[in-house]
Amino acid sequence: MTMAETAKLIASIGKVWPSFAEHRDLDGTIAIWQRVFADDEAALVGQALGIFIATDTRGFAPVPGQLKEIMATIRSAAENGSGSLTDQEAWHLVSKACANSGYHAEEEFRRLPPVCRQIVGSASVLREWSQIDTDRFQTVIASNFMRSYRVRAQQEREYSKLPSSLRALMPAIGQTIGALPGETGPEALPEPETLPEESVPMPAWFKSQMEAMHCGK
Repeated sequence: MTMAETAKLIASIGKVWPSFAEHRDLDGTIAIWQRVFADDEAALVGQALGIFIATDTRGFAPVPGQLKEIMATIRSAAENGSGSLTDQEAWHLVSKACANSGYHAEEEFRRLPPVCRQIVGSASVLREWSQIDTDRFQTVIASNFMRSYRVRAQQEREYSKLPSSLRALMPAIGQTIGALPGETGPEALPEPETLPEESVPMPAWFKSQMEAMHCGK
């Protein structure tokens, strides 16, 4: 959206909710909304606003995130025909793939939607699941998969709402956080007997904390 298109959007909101424009820096509001919707087509944002107006029952003007939510739903419906897969529909695809994964796990894994492949992990997992007894497969495995799918689907929806400028920052933010000193998860800890003597020096920041703790006793 351009600045001019954003100004028209704000004007439309002001006509439906007159109080929206009261005591507000409209130029500043337009600038902020334009940054949020900079990567979006004006027609799609306008469509989302129209849906919001038609379905609103609270009487409050929308905030950008509410329109982004509607836009994500519109995009999903356009890409998938009737909307994105539900957790049960996704599990049904994985279940069918497992049924034929005794000798064709690689092929079945490649046929799965990307998000299902990400959750399953690999063709070997499909092969392993195909050997599990039916009761456990349709209860424990199914429950864990659908829970992971719901989390991943929500993450994708939230990520799709971000402007491209923020999405570009996400890998850098992750690397920065990963570089900060912090607690190491249990899975990352090596077995004590496998550590050669003096193979990994104690970090200075950790050593100073330990010395401070002993001094405080």
